[in-house]
Amino acid sequence: MWEIEKLKEYADVYGKAEAVMDAIAAKLRKEPEEAGKMEREMIRVIQETPMRDEYFIFYLSALIQLFPRAEYVELLLDAVSSSGQLSLQSRDYIWHNLNNYLIKHPQCESADVQRKMLELLDGIEQHVRSMVSVSRKEKAERNSARVIVMIRTFLGESHAPSHSALERCKMLQQMGMEVYLVATKEGNYTEPTTPYYMGGLVQYVREFDGRAMCPYGDHSFYFYQEPIPVICKEGMQDLISFVEEVNPYFILYIDVESYVANILNDICPVAAMSVTFSKLRNYRTAFAITGRSVSEAEKRAHSYQLLEIPFTFELKEQKRKYTRAELKIPENVFVLAVVGLRLAYDVTEEFLAYMKQLRDIHVLFIGIYDGYEEICSRDEWLNAHSTCTGQVDEVIGRLSCADLYVNPRRLGGGFSVIEAFHAGIPAVTIAYGDVAAAAGSAFCVSDYPEMIRQIERYQRDNAYYQKMLACGRKREQEMTDGQAVFEKGIRQMLDSREFY
Repeated sequence: MWEIEKLKEYADVYGKAEAVMDAIAAKLRKEPEEAGKMEREMIRVIQETPMRDEYFIFYLSALIQLFPRAEYVELLLDAVSSSGQLSLQSRDYIWHNLNNYLIKHPQCESADVQRKMLELLDGIEQHVRSMVSVSRKEKAERNSARVIVMIRTFLGESHAPSHSALERCKMLQQMGMEVYLVATKEGNYTEPTTPYYMGGLVQYVREFDGRAMCPYGDHSFYFYQEPIPVICKEGMQDLISFVEEVNPYFILYIDVESYVANILNDICPVAAMSVTFSKLRNYRTAFAITGRSVSEAEKRAHSYQLLEIPFTFELKEQKRKYTRAELKIPENVFVLAVVGLRLAYDVTEEFLAYMKQLRDIHVLFIGIYDGYEEICSRDEWLNAHSTCTGQVDEVIGRLSCADLYVNPRRLGGGFSVIEAFHAGIPAVTIAYGDVAAAAGSAFCVSDYPEMIRQIERYQRDNAYYQKMLACGRKREQEMTDGQAVFEKGIRQMLDSREFY
């Protein structure tokens, strides 16, 4: 394990330590059977090696990437919270990277991780609040026909969260409201010395900075992207000034927990909505919108007023249909479509092991599957029985080449199952996450053994297949006709006693 021993030498040199981590990761991919031994050795080296706080945090961030476990994430959050050396910008950067990490590795999001993530964000918020000035605008003083739809990053229609924001802008405009779309660019700034392995900034388009108009089909909205990082005093105060100038009746914030949304909630009510709509997030805003029914216990666990508004979708126009020959898929097999942008994380060894129990099937992966070719090189079954298209703009046309949409256990991805219904194929999904909420209970199973039995039924029972196909088309209609239910939910908020 010479690579791991090298970490002792580079506990104060980021560049060299990162290269060693890369070598360890590469070896782990080639020799996955050595994972347990490598994990123990890496923990031993971290425990034995004296190092400053930032290097300890860096090594822990590598540990969670290589060996995803909730206890390691908890340890990293403890180290970040207790360190007196990290800047505000570095803490914010680490929080956003950990948030993205937990989307990829939902098994690591224990109750303690959730609590510590919220504590870290609360600390960031308190620091930002101390730098800026914000005051309440009373309801009678605000423009009742004006609303801000706010999102962390805007990347255009092909970006699912941006697409969701545009849809809500359109719905609000059709309610007769003047709509401003605002991109805050949270999580896009850090310092060169921030200690985090395989980290990344939240993406944004620099050319969008400032004010403009944003077209969306036959509609257009005022658009503003904050030019200055909001984690800095100037950027946050600049955004506050913009909101005060627009003077909206309320703000619809679409994204994860946010110190920006919490601070702006002091000006006017903020209704926060997550793009992973099946999950109740720990917002500190007046209202939160969920795309599924929630229990009384869930309602009592949160301080916000909860609005149950089904998360509907607007499908892209299908440009063309593909053939199996074009996608290099065998003709006489039952094709299972698996769709996602994080397939390397969603398609686990457990999921593949169950798929290998099926006969006469071929798996069509549509989306981003990092390392797919390398995995196929050592997995004969996957190499012979699967195809990966990579990320594509035309998903529905490719889904029409499949017989069944199959969804492994994961949090996100709800939009793709509606595309499958539109393409003319039914679905089967683990009863967890956005896909389950979007598909409806008729298409859900409790575990992988039940999923295998359900797939086999689809294979042999054509009458059942046609029945579920009709059920899917009905569900598609429900989930793509959102104006009425969205408007009802917003009216419910505006008429509530909690709307100040």
